[in-house]
Amino acid sequence: MYKSRIKGLVVLAGCFFLSACTETIIREVTPGTTTTGTESSGTTTEGTVGAGSNMVLVDTTTTGSSTVSGTTTTTTTSSPPTTTSNTLLQDPTNQTTIGSPGITVDCDNTLPCRWVSTDTQFSLTVTSADNTATRSRLSVSYFITTTHDSTLAVSSVEEAIDNLGSSFRIEDQSLGFGNGGTPQGILAGDQLTGEVNFDRSTNGNSLSQWSISIVDGGVIRIPTFTGIPVGPITESRADCQYTLPCIWTTPDSDVAITLTSVGGVSTNGRVSVNFTVETAAALTFAVDEGSSAVGSDGTAFEGRTLSLGFETNFEKITTDTSARIPYFGSVNFYRTDTTPSHLLLLTLSLYQDEPVPRWNPQYINVPIQ
Repeated sequence: MYKSRIKGLVVLAGCFFLSACTETIIREVTPGTTTTGTESSGTTTEGTVGAGSNMVLVDTTTTGSSTVSGTTTTTTTSSPPTTTSNTLLQDPTNQTTIGSPGITVDCDNTLPCRWVSTDTQFSLTVTSADNTATRSRLSVSYFITTTHDSTLAVSSVEEAIDNLGSSFRIEDQSLGFGNGGTPQGILAGDQLTGEVNFDRSTNGNSLSQWSISIVDGGVIRIPTFTGIPVGPITESRADCQYTLPCIWTTPDSDVAITLTSVGGVSTNGRVSVNFTVETAAALTFAVDEGSSAVGSDGTAFEGRTLSLGFETNFEKITTDTSARIPYFGSVNFYRTDTTPSHLLLLTLSLYQDEPVPRWNPQYINVPIQ
């Protein structure tokens, strides 16, 4: 079964590159949208904004059409599904906000939030938006699902605008295992995750406008969103007073993250932090890239190796918790040539693996043992 799926992805990738040379890319036209001009210089007038709803759409058998009106010709074509599936809009989480097919979806400050294409064969779901990219920049995460085997690539990303009127330009992005522009194969009913990181952080609490253009096997899909909430980040710090263990808690005290030991500098020049996480209720949490520390001598430390339970990685690790059961983890930092006596500030990239809210456990006056 795995070999056939891999073979299917290779064939799909090959088809994408061939079609790029021989086929015309079709722009999906949303209801209430008029597209005029030539293919290379057309202008688009957006349609009306549709309010999101929690109604689950499950009828994916209708095939819509995409129309491009030029100065000399009019072409009507169907979307290019090969293998179809009825799984696109089935069984989203109960809290998912879903817009009417083909028009801008108002997330109403709730995530996850899903845009659905006019033909209901493609959807893009925003799962989080917050200042969690490197250097605390704004980041938007999403996943794509289709009812057909296809190849996907990001065509363009519009500037995001927050509720304060500030705009944010894209700085880097990812889609699947590529950089956004690299075509990625997807099988009907599967999910392909993506992330867009912008040039700076936002002080707002929501994004009033954001859209992204995705090429779906030759058809340009343009998911457009309003009212995307930006996850709050807690600002409290735990003062360890040069003593361990040291406990940081969320504002409502439903999560406790305890530093159990900090050491390693005197032996190998690499700070090592061990911790436990205990939650009041079952949830999924993650340890991720981005942990940092500042030594008593001003040395900056950057997180390197992550561990959670029996798993070790350089990238995000997640685990499911049970209430009142401690879970063990660690962060090893890159080696330095200094030996500070303690840490002035330690920030751990630990958070509940949900859109909002984000934890931001910070500790001051941390002893190095």
